[in-house]
Amino acid sequence: MGSFLGDHAITSRGTSFLQWIQATGLTCWNELLAFGIPTFLSGGSGTSRSSVIDLFLSTSPLLNPSMQIRSDLSLGSDHKMVNLTFTPYVSPPPPPTNHPRLLWNLSKLAQPDTLKIYIDTASASLDNLTEQFSAFLSSSSPPPVDSLCSAFAQAIYDALDTAVGRRTPRTMQKYWFWPVDLQEAMDLRERSYQRWRHSSGLQKAICWMRHQDACHAVRLSVQRRRRETWKEFCNKLATQDFAKTTATMKRIKSHRQTSPVFVDPGGPQADANKMADHLHQIFSGQFLPARRPPDQTVMISSPIAIDESCPFTHLSVESAILKLPTRKAPGVDHLRAEMLHPIFIRPQFEYGLAISCFNIKQVAVLEKAQNTCLRMIFGGHSTSSTSIFRHLGNLPSMRERILTLGFKFVYRAFWLPDEALFTLLRPVLTNPAHQWFKLLANPIWLSLSNRQNADSKACKHANRSFLNQGLFLQRSQQILLSACRPSLGVDPILWLPMTNYERSRFIRWRMGWLPGRPQPCSCGLHTTSRHHVIECTGAAIRLHLYSTVQPNPIDYVLNMLPLKKPKNNKNNAFWIFTWPILCRIMLDIEQICLSGVDLADHATTDRGQLFLNWLPK
Repeated sequence: MGSFLGDHAITSRGTSFLQWIQATGLTCWNELLAFGIPTFLSGGSGTSRSSVIDLFLSTSPLLNPSMQIRSDLSLGSDHKMVNLTFTPYVSPPPPPTNHPRLLWNLSKLAQPDTLKIYIDTASASLDNLTEQFSAFLSSSSPPPVDSLCSAFAQAIYDALDTAVGRRTPRTMQKYWFWPVDLQEAMDLRERSYQRWRHSSGLQKAICWMRHQDACHAVRLSVQRRRRETWKEFCNKLATQDFAKTTATMKRIKSHRQTSPVFVDPGGPQADANKMADHLHQIFSGQFLPARRPPDQTVMISSPIAIDESCPFTHLSVESAILKLPTRKAPGVDHLRAEMLHPIFIRPQFEYGLAISCFNIKQVAVLEKAQNTCLRMIFGGHSTSSTSIFRHLGNLPSMRERILTLGFKFVYRAFWLPDEALFTLLRPVLTNPAHQWFKLLANPIWLSLSNRQNADSKACKHANRSFLNQGLFLQRSQQILLSACRPSLGVDPILWLPMTNYERSRFIRWRMGWLPGRPQPCSCGLHTTSRHHVIECTGAAIRLHLYSTVQPNPIDYVLNMLPLKKPKNNKNNAFWIFTWPILCRIMLDIEQICLSGVDLADHATTDRGQLFLNWLPK
């Protein structure tokens, strides 16, 4: 802009911009506070250029203005940092009130004992609060709603402190992207820039080259750090819980979606006032046409009776709590939906399975939902079988769950107190088509010999016999399942100490994924079937077993795994000898099936040492 800003450079764009500033009556504070001081400095291409490019403009005068141009800083740009400070005419809005977040270990509520302590403690406190509220209702003065709300929240706080305890909030990690080496590279760039500005002659060219090298090193360091953090983020998504991964992706997607906001420089109160005035103007009716159809008046023949004693019912409160979203940040009262559900909401899904009679199609839908969840756990395709995995984890099918819950419901119905409502209604239930008689047709309930006097021990025996019968029927129909443990319970290969690779091999062997699809064996005699890989690796001879042992030498040893630490020295010595050999056999089988992969490193790490350390000395 030439002499207007004390700049020696004059361009057509600058002249047009100056004419626009003068035509609109804007104030350029570079002219008044930093006349002749360039904001653009370039020393590349063997020439030094400077100009006033970065400008501060305003439509009104400022109070106590001052401007500072930081020509001593490089910051990796030819444009220098310009600071303009002034005193605002309107005082800034007050800072928002900070409510320290109160946090509890809510995950402990999943434990039945902890949940019972929380419910009992909260119920005792809420009973006292109910008495106080009833006393206020009987009086003519209005009840102190704020104090009652505070007392209700404090009752929840005390119950949570007693049951689960509080936890301290996590401190945010600052400067996680900016490590020490990157800061050192930045400091070196700034020092080289200072030397270049204060040097002269030939030394100025040398310092400029060093400054360019330092800038290039900073760019490379930033790019390298970006790649490192991106890999760390991807690895975290791949290894952490699937629910956390989906929550992270959902949060990233929501942050990228821009939403319109209304902000006023005067602060939140000014925002609310302006929005209220705008809405009052819109809905005041001044924009409605002069001629409109008449209002439709609804005539009520009789007054509506309103119960003024309590406007809320138990069902309305329960419905409102059910609609509360979970895993959401609380308000100023620090209460979340997870704190209210155990007190007011009954486990309706469990009761729904217990008292409902499903047809074959509905049971198939529930089985499909459970199988989909299980396949997400072990990474199976859409049609892979889940029977082996359910047996390994002792997970019943949905049909078995429905029958078991229905059996428990019927059993408990006969042990209700005499004054219970269902006990009084049971003698009058004579219609065979009633839901109660359908529940009485439960096969587990019918298997009891003395149903009226059955105790809890007999019920547990009947339930376990029913599950064992289902397991026996499935073992007779599935070859892989027949090779697993013949009893109910979690398979020890899921919890015994071993490396991830060892556990993966045993689980894949049980599920038939190892050896998997038959392919030519490395011996050249046969394909990699289960029978052949056992013979090819000499498993029976290495384990000192007969080749005819049932179901096969590997599953025979796996079915003998201890359910607790062996106290017998003979059993302890057996596993000290057998376990490393079995781990080596499984590694050899995987090497046969993955002929193109080198597993030599696993031979030194996957020796079953974790299991041997678990055994008593």
